[in-house]
Amino acid sequence: SNEKETRALGIEVGDFISFDPRTVVTDTGFIKSRHLDDKVSAAILLNLLRIYKKEKIELPVTTHFAFSVFEEVGHGANSNIPAQVVEYLAVDMGAMG
Repeated sequence: SNEKETRALGIEVGDFISFDPRTVVTDTGFIKSRHLDDKVSAAILLNLLRIYKKEKIELPVTTHFAFSVFEEVGHGANSNIPAQVVEYLAVDMGAMG
């Protein structure tokens, strides 16, 4: 909470730090962790693409999968949707509890 306490932890200016996500895998195989929202959404879409390829599923319309890295700063995927796009589906995960 202040410079002295931070330095006492061995953290110096320029050091990379991260928060402990406190990840837990339950007995039923569910993953509980902080900071999963965008990662889970990407994993869902990537797995869907893997299944489409493995099962040789052809979609009935031209489909683009976009992965944005700028969601938190306000100019992610929603800010640059081409005018010819007829339908748009955003995949995100809201944390419960």
